[in-house]
Amino acid sequence: MSNHNEFIKAMQDLGDIIDEDLKEFDNEATAWWDSLSYKDRLRAFYIVTKKIKEGDLKIRGSYRKVLYEIFDFKPDAYMIGMASGYMDIHNSIIPPDELKSIKEEAVREYAESQAKKEMDQNEK
Repeated sequence: MSNHNEFIKAMQDLGDIIDEDLKEFDNEATAWWDSLSYKDRLRAFYIVTKKIKEGDLKIRGSYRKVLYEIFDFKPDAYMIGMASGYMDIHNSIIPPDELKSIKEEAVREYAESQAKKEMDQNEK
């Protein structure tokens, strides 16, 4: 088997593992939601939609900015937000031209942070 085929197989296996993990997370989240009282579901709904409004409408943040700064999540939330459909909601709220500039800014910020890391490492 060639290295390319091994890589493709490994990526497929990884995708299967991720799909299973997301399915399990979905089942756990649904069971958690179903176990909440009506008032607790209202509280959860309220705070999540309030944070989405703040991040997506008020500050017009990128998907990552809303996840990491508004919700105070870690990088593991990225795929959870994609699986739940939040990324689709986020991208439909912001007009395509504005979304493009937000993506460009995110890429610029990432490139600058990587350049700074490299400079810091070179100084050592």
